[in-house]
Amino acid sequence: MSYFWIIAYKMYIFLVTTRVSSRLFSIFFFIPLKISKTILQYSFLKLLSISLCIFFFFLNIASYFLVSSFKRISCSFAPSYMYHTMLSTLIGLLLINLAYSETPDSVSISTVNHIGPMKEGNQYELQCDVLNVAPVQNLTVKWYKGQTLVDQITFSDTIKTPVNETATLMIRPDRSDDGVQYRCEAELELGEEGPQPPPNFTSDPLNLTVFYEPIINETKLPSRVSVFRGYPVEIVCKAKGNPKPTISWNLGTNNTVYNETLTITDSTPEELSCIANNSVGTDIRHVKVSIQETPDSVSISTVNHIGPMMEENQYELQCDVLNVAPVQYLTVKWYKGQTLVDQTTFNNTIKTPVNETATIMIHPDRSDDGVQYRCEAELDLGAEGPQPPPKVTSDPLNITVFYEPIISETKLPSRVSVFRGYPVEIVCKAEGNPEPTISWNLGTNNTVYNETLTITDSTPEELSCIANNSVGTDIRHVKVSIQDGDCPIELNPQRAVVRYGGSVAADCKTYVQHDGMGWEASEGAVPMSKDNLITWRVSNLREWDIEPFCYINHKEQCQKELPVTVYKTPDSVSISTVNHTGPMKERNQYELQCDVLNVAPVQNLTVKWYKGQTLVDQTTFSGTIKTPVDKTVTLMIRPDRSDDGVQYRCEAELKLGEEGSQPPPKVTSDPLNITVHYEPIINETKLPSIVPVFRGYPVEIVCEAEGNPKPTISWNLGTNNTVYSETLTITDSTPEELSCIADNSVGTDIRHVKVSIQDKPIINKIKLPSRVSVFRGYPVEIVCEAEGNPKPTISWNLGTNNTVYSETLTITDSTPEELSCIADNSVGTDIRHVKVSIKDGDCPVELNPQRVVVEYGGPVSVNCSTSIPHDGMGWEASEGGVPMSKDNLITWRVSNLREWDIEPFCYINPKVGDQCLSYLPVTVYKTPDSVSISTVNHTGPMKERNQYELQCDVLNVAPVQNLTVKWFKGQTLVNQTTFTDTIKTPVDKTVTLMIRPDRSDDGVQYRCEAELDLGEEGPQPPPKVTSDPLNITVHYKPQINLCEDWSPKNETPLVSYPNLNSIKGNPRPNISWRRKSSPLSAFVPLNTNDSGKYELTASNELGNFTCTINILVEYPPQLNCGERYEVKEKTDWQPPCFAGGLPKPYIFLYKNGKNIQLPFYPKWNDSGLYQLNASNKHGAVNSYFTLNILYAPMIHASQDKFSVEEDSNITLECNSTGNPEPDVWWSFNNKNISTRRRHILNIEKATSTSAGVYTCSAKNNVGHKDKNFVVEIRGKPPNYILYVVAALLVLLVIIALCLYLWKKNKSSGSYDIQPEHEMHLLSNGVKS
Repeated sequence: MSYFWIIAYKMYIFLVTTRVSSRLFSIFFFIPLKISKTILQYSFLKLLSISLCIFFFFLNIASYFLVSSFKRISCSFAPSYMYHTMLSTLIGLLLINLAYSETPDSVSISTVNHIGPMKEGNQYELQCDVLNVAPVQNLTVKWYKGQTLVDQITFSDTIKTPVNETATLMIRPDRSDDGVQYRCEAELELGEEGPQPPPNFTSDPLNLTVFYEPIINETKLPSRVSVFRGYPVEIVCKAKGNPKPTISWNLGTNNTVYNETLTITDSTPEELSCIANNSVGTDIRHVKVSIQETPDSVSISTVNHIGPMMEENQYELQCDVLNVAPVQYLTVKWYKGQTLVDQTTFNNTIKTPVNETATIMIHPDRSDDGVQYRCEAELDLGAEGPQPPPKVTSDPLNITVFYEPIISETKLPSRVSVFRGYPVEIVCKAEGNPEPTISWNLGTNNTVYNETLTITDSTPEELSCIANNSVGTDIRHVKVSIQDGDCPIELNPQRAVVRYGGSVAADCKTYVQHDGMGWEASEGAVPMSKDNLITWRVSNLREWDIEPFCYINHKEQCQKELPVTVYKTPDSVSISTVNHTGPMKERNQYELQCDVLNVAPVQNLTVKWYKGQTLVDQTTFSGTIKTPVDKTVTLMIRPDRSDDGVQYRCEAELKLGEEGSQPPPKVTSDPLNITVHYEPIINETKLPSIVPVFRGYPVEIVCEAEGNPKPTISWNLGTNNTVYSETLTITDSTPEELSCIADNSVGTDIRHVKVSIQDKPIINKIKLPSRVSVFRGYPVEIVCEAEGNPKPTISWNLGTNNTVYSETLTITDSTPEELSCIADNSVGTDIRHVKVSIKDGDCPVELNPQRVVVEYGGPVSVNCSTSIPHDGMGWEASEGGVPMSKDNLITWRVSNLREWDIEPFCYINPKVGDQCLSYLPVTVYKTPDSVSISTVNHTGPMKERNQYELQCDVLNVAPVQNLTVKWFKGQTLVNQTTFTDTIKTPVDKTVTLMIRPDRSDDGVQYRCEAELDLGEEGPQPPPKVTSDPLNITVHYKPQINLCEDWSPKNETPLVSYPNLNSIKGNPRPNISWRRKSSPLSAFVPLNTNDSGKYELTASNELGNFTCTINILVEYPPQLNCGERYEVKEKTDWQPPCFAGGLPKPYIFLYKNGKNIQLPFYPKWNDSGLYQLNASNKHGAVNSYFTLNILYAPMIHASQDKFSVEEDSNITLECNSTGNPEPDVWWSFNNKNISTRRRHILNIEKATSTSAGVYTCSAKNNVGHKDKNFVVEIRGKPPNYILYVVAALLVLLVIIALCLYLWKKNKSSGSYDIQPEHEMHLLSNGVKS
């Protein structure tokens, strides 16, 4: 059968790849051949044609086995039947192969010996089957990969009838070929006579799927990750492969995490690997985790000191930071209270944890007593590190400062008045640490230890209060004044100073018994009273000479007057000059006057004079008048130039003594600005007296002078030659002697300057032309003159070793054609090359210059010379003609040429020959009167991309053929126009330029320039006239150059969008926002529900520009945890209370400060208080809750098998745990033997019926648990002899039975009847 299947498969392959079965199909089914060919184009009908033969073959084989199984005999016709069946099938197939076929039109592509995806780097064979094509020698099979031709095959067979051809292509695909399409194309190239283009048939495309091994993206996954303890980091492992790789993390033995992301914490192993795996291969990326330590502890202490500190002493504080890494990112900050006072950084590059110590020196004072110092260790790890940076702070160090006492001078005056017989108590208080001891020193060996002291008339006149502690001592000296006056009263204050209209109060006090006391005054009198203290008080004192007194009736009446000074500050203080207005002149004397109006009392007045901030004089007064007066004070000054711009002011100050206002009241005048005029002084440093100048190299000198008014600077270059400027350019034409004059209304300063021209020789090219024409037989003398300083030496070089030292040289027809004049001095050399031209011409005259260019109205002169004898020569011209002369050189000269087309000529009458003449070409030019630029038919701003015409008008210019109009955009030449007109008189010209401005042209300037290029003879550089610039304003529609998505924090308004400054447009665009077609205010803060697509529109009158922005509003994490959760053990528990946050927060679960990896599969003993932390870049939030872990019952038993003798007592103990607490019961042989919760089962006097399996069952709503206890009851020992005898009897019976069966089996067999009725040897060896 295996051979048959091979043949059938081969036949199938043949039929499905050819079209030879169409005729057989037509015969079998009685249909036309053409239709059968069409039907058999489909592969499944081709298969049907061969399947009919195969079907009948298997039908016969099945019939044979069916008959054999029923008859239970072996038939002789079976082999021949099978033989004929197979033979007939093969013959049928052969007939199919030999059937006639027609030309097909199919081309197919397939893989050889391969199905399914390909693997990168392996080699595969593609096959192209071309069916029934002719003639094959014209066939080309082309292979395409996508649209690219990769190979082609031709055939050399000469057969003309249709054949099937197969072409193959070997490929080795890589990952870039995944998804690519291969196809093959059969093309019949039949030559020029054949159809054009050549007929071709293309296969359906073959799609390649290429499997390739993963490659991990190393950019997204660094090989080293730093993590700070307590600050988890999430890393991502991404890989590209086909099939899509599975990503896993190997964290150590039996610890694998299947996820692209992995959260690194301080408990993550140091070495881990990301593994990307698919069916093709594996890529591994090793990652080293570096745990960076925050300090274990930070502590602060004092160095070499214990206890309180002393004020102003220096102490050292020390901060110890233990076990921190990396130390180069550590900053130790020192705080005094909440104030940062110092910080220390470290440059150690060690990466492992170290201990570091930082110190700070302090000088505490009394204000530092009780203050707290602390130090803080902060790890600033940059933008990539945790935010805010992790920090650890020490416990505060409390500072106790001991400082010496200071006695309160306010409470203890330095002078105490005491009336004899009337004691006074004084108090001495002092502040210090430790608390000071107060004592009074009343003299030698007389010390009183108390804060208070009673002063009597026997108290020493000099006494001291002493405040003392362990730090130091303060002493306050007190002078006791014993009053013996007749009037025992004391006034306080003893003198009063009060502003006019102000309030005043004075106490009158006594220590004696009296019959009454009071105040007498024109204002505020106090009636007599029995009190010991009465007060005189006036709320609005308006009496200048008030004289209040206090009286007392003691023995007899007496009184004391209170001196009262009533003052008034000036109404105004002003400063002015006396008999002078305007600026002052240096060194003249002037008088300043200060007017002080309505001031009292004048004897307390001081008038001070200030120059700037400097006191220069002051005046006091001695009058005794108490009412207000006016006062005038003067000051003589002699200003100099340093006083220019200075301010004078005067100040009126009332010095009213200790009882008066402090500081004393003062009124200041407005400042008087002084302008001082002074004569100029020229700066001799910047203007030397001798200026050396090299000819041809101008030097600019500067004359600066200081003076007021600002001096006028002028240069005197000689008679009637004055230049008004600070700067002067010195050239070789500048006079040798010149002066700078600085002049103003005050005076004049003159600086004489000598100009020394240092120049190399310059040969006079006018007198020595570069080309000399000599008429043969008529020698010419030429002159070489040169200017230079020092005077140059002149020589002629006529060739090798032929030098002539002379200014003149006679040229003959034998003179060399090339010669040179050399002018030489110590500065340099100038050489003038001369070309000698020997002429045989008809008119022996020479014009110099040979062509002239002259401005209209300007002067012109041309020499006409000859070197031959003549009877006369002259100039003929409409202007400036020269009569005939016998001279050899005559000059045509016009001082004001105003003829545009003048044509002068020089004529000569030679001694020999006829008169001849030579014309002089003359070009008369005129620069434009004006050049202007404008826009044509347009005003105002231009619009982007519109076309505009600019016009340049050049007025009254000649000659126009030499005119060039240039257009400039900024400094760039953009176009130019020339003219071909030959008119010589002035004309107006208009030139236009078409422009199409864009936004970059906004604000640009266009200008046009008219230039007359008049050749070498014309002025150099060529004269030009430029228009005023035309400013271009371009209006263009808005454009948003940066349209990027935005992730602001909530409460941020749209107006904060960072790319608003990228919006450009003219006029300035209006900015608007829309969301879901609704307009929005840019100033309303965004909230967490405002994420989405927004439209930002910039618009102006020319259009608008809209961009769509995805705004993702970020916000801090939010948690909404309950207080308690229940969860079954070993189930995947995720915190249910995460409410949100953007960016997506990092979620961490802690128990007892230890991080718990999520997902969390709690164990039965994991119940307790948990902390959930959610953090992102906008903040962090914590929530605390209790987890109650539910778990199925667990049974604990120390013994589960018991073996005892009968009548013994047994105790079975079953201890169970579970949450909720389980119900427990007992069963015996599957029957419940307890009805209530019992952990202990007692069996008393066990019998054989007590033996068996006892089951303890525990159950709660989480699960169920059973525990079996086996009980064995041992009885009396059994009788083993009976058991042995019974066993031997059973063995004998078994042996006898086996012998009987064996003997019976020897005489029996099995037979099978054959058709020939012959007996064959069967299994027992006996013939039948």
